[in-house]
Amino acid sequence: MKSLIHPVIVYGVSGCGKSTIASEVSRNIDAEFLDADDFHPQANLDKMASGDPLNDEDRQPWLEHLNTIMVDKAKAGIQVVLACSALKETYRRTLSKNITPFWCHLALSEQMVIERMMKRQNHFMKANMVSSQFEALEKPDYGLIVDATHSVENIVKIILEHIRD
Repeated sequence: MKSLIHPVIVYGVSGCGKSTIASEVSRNIDAEFLDADDFHPQANLDKMASGDPLNDEDRQPWLEHLNTIMVDKAKAGIQVVLACSALKETYRRTLSKNITPFWCHLALSEQMVIERMMKRQNHFMKANMVSSQFEALEKPDYGLIVDATHSVENIVKIILEHIRD
């Protein structure tokens, strides 16, 4: 069996910059960028678009699918960087099944997220759903925690320094 490549998972609440940061990290390490939002089934997208937050039952098949993708990519020797909310420890355990990801939490205050979300257009997550994200967030005692108020360049630099160690 090929040795597994450790995926990088950039996570945090909606609006913290996961997709932007993960995309830049993937570009810097010549990895494949995966945005977890691109893999939601239509029922999840419809639910969120109507203003209803997803529950654990909604998320479980989606998280299992993301894990399968990362495991398959790792077995094929393909480095990936995933942007995913991964707010709860149970979600992170599902994502980590049979792999050992490098975890990077983009930390931001609820007020800052609300300000960012108010500026976003054409995104399924609405500003009024932000509080549910913070209620669900279970901060782990592992991985890298980065202050997401820094510039994109600085955040990417911090992450690259840690994954290259």
